[in-house]
Amino acid sequence: MASLLTPEEQTFVNLCRVKALDKTITLEEMKRAIVILKGSRTKSAEASAASGAKKKSKAPSIESVSSSLADLENF
Repeated sequence: MASLLTPEEQTFVNLCRVKALDKTITLEEMKRAIVILKGSRTKSAEASAASGAKKKSKAPSIESVSSSLADLENF
């Protein structure tokens, strides 16, 4: 899936990561990076829901598991 961040946002977030490692990041930069990343997650979730993404399948029933185990025992 393509990134939902603009090139400018990607550059800023990467710069913030480097500054965080160097411990030179400011509080304002940290806040802006968090806002950008939260916005990206929201956009990603909306895009996923809109695309009709596959829902997780249900866990198999006990009967199905028992049947499969019985088949293995007979194997």
